[in-house]
Amino acid sequence: MTELLGMAGGLIKRLLSGQRPSANVEGAVTNSVVAGSARDIYNYNAPAPAAVGDEWEDEPGAPVFRISPGSNGNQGGLIQHMMFRQVDGGAVGGLAARWRGGGIADDYVRPMRENGRNAYQLKSVTFAADAEPDSELGPGKVGLELRFKWAGAERHVLWVADLEQNATKGHWNSNWQRDPERYWTEGNKVGVMWVFGDDDR
Repeated sequence: MTELLGMAGGLIKRLLSGQRPSANVEGAVTNSVVAGSARDIYNYNAPAPAAVGDEWEDEPGAPVFRISPGSNGNQGGLIQHMMFRQVDGGAVGGLAARWRGGGIADDYVRPMRENGRNAYQLKSVTFAADAEPDSELGPGKVGLELRFKWAGAERHVLWVADLEQNATKGHWNSNWQRDPERYWTEGNKVGVMWVFGDDDR
């Protein structure tokens, strides 16, 4: 009992003096008794989480995005609209997006924020039905690619859709899948260069 009272008194003195508990690498305040003394509480830092590998999409806390596509088709091609939202996982930094295929030579751009938490919109584009295909996606396919920083590396997510022509009217439409086609990691684990650096994490 005497030892516990002494520990409590030490904590109160430190708090009144303005000292704060240390933080671990993730910024979480340490508040557990590790070795039975006030000094141990203030000096203890939790171990860093295990490194996240290239197959990051199944890791705990991995970001999860969902897309909401829309389109207006005609006989020459397709006007594609896209909204997307992060629905789960940890915060990401440097979020950027680009269109793929359909004659669009698009570079990464910062998506526009929409009303609602972690919701975004990408500028609409016109996919040409007879355009040169994306070398990776292949003929008759278009894509949406996201790039962001998470767990110390550059991550990519790619959705792919088939361009399909209505047999009766000849109008084009796009058939997007709910889940991404591909996930991958690119660049060095440390020192990756970012176009949009003000919200990198």
